[in-house]
Parts: sequence; structure tokens; C-alpha cells
Amino acid sequence: MNPAPHTSAESPANPFAGMPQLQWDVRQSMPLIANAVDVCYRKVKKTTYPVRYARYWFIANFLLCEWHRTRRALRVCEAGIDRGQMRRVMGALQANPAFAPLALASWTGVDIALRHDFLHNIGYSSLMQADIENTADWVRGDEDVLILLHILEHLYNPEQVIRTIAAAMKPGSMLIGGAPAVPHWCVQLREPWLRAHKKQFRHVSKLSVRRVRDIAAASGLTVAFIAGAFGVRWHGMPLENCTWWVRANLWFGAHVPAWPGEIYWVLRKPEI
Repeated sequence: MNPAPHTSAESPANPFAGMPQLQWDVRQSMPLIANAVDVCYRKVKKTTYPVRYARYWFIANFLLCEWHRTRRALRVCEAGIDRGQMRRVMGALQANPAFAPLALASWTGVDIALRHDFLHNIGYSSLMQADIENTADWVRGDEDVLILLHILEHLYNPEQVIRTIAAAMKPGSMLIGGAPAVPHWCVQLREPWLRAHKKQFRHVSKLSVRRVRDIAAASGLTVAFIAGAFGVRWHGMPLENCTWWVRANLWFGAHVPAWPGEIYWVLRKPEI
């Protein structure tokens, strides 16, 4: 599960240049991810390559690429850990020889309500209870990677949250994550509707590629990578047993990131 090799047109400093997701492994990693997540999260009917779990696949590959860039153990902090899905995924992948070189110095888990029944003994260095929309104390400033995976859509002011996090990040570190997204012109239509129905859908903000880019620019972060994840997703459909279907979705997301679905990004704080 190695990242795509650099071409002469790519900058060695940015392993996310181009469309590396079209080269990252699917066949080995996706079944491992599904098995790890299904321990505590069973919304996906059993398929070999569930597109829904691309969210964990993107984050895992972001971490692996960053490790290849720095060649040192990474200090990771993840906010919105829920039942520890992402940490379980990394544990499963690191046990695989293709992923084993990735070294983690620490992994701090943060959530507004810690689910200790799920989070015990799965690899966190420490756990912290915090409301990330109202405090930045959870960002210590020594992290190499901060993860916000499917959390911004639950916050009323993602712009302010990212600005606050960016101010506390160390130079050279990165903020990675993903969220449901729509074409930018739909944001102002969809967001008020979500907030009017928040008890039913729990999402109160809507992201777009342009909105993430604008947030990054306003926060002093550079966009190293941003892409969509899929064109079509249907839980449990037989096509999700075929690697070509996953790759077709990844190709579509890479070329049409504004399509309504999900987007994933890498934002980096420039070196001083």
C-alpha cells in the first residue's frame, strides 16, 4: 500500500500532488478497513470494498504519505473519535506488512462525549473530553497531524473552528479530514434546511470544495490535496465487491470534486 511515486512534474515536498488516490492500494486495504470498522459500526451491508468506508481509507493514506515524507514517527490528534473507528483501522492496517513501516509516536483522541466502552485498549495514547467548537485547549501545538473526519458538518461555525486550530498548529503540520459536500451554490440553500431539521439529521453545516479552500486561505493554511470520494454509493450493492467499481468512483471524485457526495482534504500550515 505504497503512495504513488513522484513524477518529474511533482514537488517532492508534496506527496499529495496530482491524483495519488488513483494509485493507492484498494484490494488489500479496503477489506481490512471494513473488518476493523464493522466491530462497532454496522451500517454497511457486507461487501468486500464498501465505498462508505473510503473515509477511513483516505485518512490512512494521508498518514502513510506524511510518514514517507518525514520518515519519523507521527504525533496524531483526532477530534470527533466517536467509537474509535479510525484508530481501529490504523491498528489493523499497521499489522499488515504493506502498511507496517508507518510509525505513530502518539495518538490523542478527543470527543465531546467519550465512549469508553468502545475506546478502551485500542491504541490511544490519551483521551480528552472537549467541545472543539468552544475551546482550542485540546490542540497542544506539538502535533504533526490533526484529524477532523466527518466532524465539521456537526459544527455551526467551521470557519472559526479551523481558524482557531490553525493558529495553534505548529509550522509544517497538517490538518486532514473529510465531510459530506455539495456544489458551492447549494451551500446557502442546504445549510438553513439542515439547521431547521437538526434533530432529525444532526448535520448543521454543509461543506463544498470552494468553502474548504476559502476556509484554508482565511486560516493561513495551504491546500495540499482535495478531492471527491465517489460518484455513486449505494449501501451493500453487489458492485462493491469489485475493485474496478471503487476505482471508478475514485476516478470520478478526483476529476469532479464538486459533485454532491463527500470530499477529503489535506491542509498544511506553512513552514516558517
